[in-house]
Amino acid sequence: MDPLTPSDGEALRMYACGPTVYDYGHIGNFRTFLQVDVLRRFLKLTGIKVRHVMNITDVDDKIIRNAAAAGVSIGAYSAEFEKAFFEDLIRWGSSGRRLSRAPPSTFRAWWSWSSGWPLREGLPD
Repeated sequence: MDPLTPSDGEALRMYACGPTVYDYGHIGNFRTFLQVDVLRRFLKLTGIKVRHVMNITDVDDKIIRNAAAAGVSIGAYSAEFEKAFFEDLIRWGSSGRRLSRAPPSTFRAWWSWSSGWPLREGLPD
C-alpha cells in the first residue's frame, strides 16, 4: 500500500458535504460530521497537515417552502439553523473552527479544521 501524502506536498485536502440547514440537526446528521472530524484528527495525529472544508447549503426546496410558510426570508430562515448547527457541532465535541463565508444563496459557510487558517465571522470557534 502506498503512503498517504498530500498531492501538493503541504496539506492533505479533504472536502465533506455539510448540512442543508432547513431544520435543527439530529444525531443521525452529526454522526457523519463527527466521523469526518475523527478522521481529520487521526490524520493530524499521524503528522499529516490537513485542510478540511465543509459547505453549508442555505437554499433548497425545503428551505424555500419552510421560509414561505413561516413568512420570513430564505436568508433569515436558514441563518437560525446554520447558527444552531455550528453551536451543536461544538457541543458534540468537534474541534473545528469557522473559516469564512461564501456568498449568500450559494454555500453559506465553510468550516475549517486547519489550525493555521484565520478565524472570521464570530460563530463558535
